[in-house]
Amino acid sequence: MDSQPQNWGHPPNHDVSLIGFQYQGFLGLLGGSLPNQVLFTFGGGSNFTVGELVHFEPDAIGQELLTIKMRPQFGFLPRLKKSAIDEGNLRRLETALNEVAMGFRSSPPASVIDRCRDALTVVLSIALNITDKDLGHLIKKYDANVNNNQRTVVTNLAHTVSRLHARAKPAESGYPPMSDRQAELAVGAVAEVLISLGWAEWIAG
Repeated sequence: MDSQPQNWGHPPNHDVSLIGFQYQGFLGLLGGSLPNQVLFTFGGGSNFTVGELVHFEPDAIGQELLTIKMRPQFGFLPRLKKSAIDEGNLRRLETALNEVAMGFRSSPPASVIDRCRDALTVVLSIALNITDKDLGHLIKKYDANVNNNQRTVVTNLAHTVSRLHARAKPAESGYPPMSDRQAELAVGAVAEVLISLGWAEWIAG
């Protein structure tokens, strides 16, 4: 229904205007049925945030009550301990984490998971001091070199994100579509890997 509110001129006096809001049923816009996932963007251009529809209910007069859960904007990644990482690798890591943060604020879940997978690839390549770009190979090498072939918290979390990334591909069938829950899990995995490696810390309140 275009932008809200709408400004209506009143001829012949064009200096006077009426500001109004036009009601449009949300369910009607979607053809009468809700898809599995509904995301909203608030803002415009490149400056917007994302919210997910978590509850929908028509009221007694037929108007619709929408409950929207907004994604957090701050505090979802820990602060890096810059002294724990050399300068060159720190720049790589900060770039990867910035992509995660930007994606979590304004991208669909599958894109957030992609960025988390990329960030964990950077993290493990730095930890192993190699340039391998395959997260699966890095997971195996980390277990072999760091923990005597025993799976660690770091690699368990990386493997989880890797599987979520694979599930988002069209070839993977039988799974529900990616949602904000999986995106939050992937971001949380990146955060915990950084904490477990001693490269970051949570800052109180």
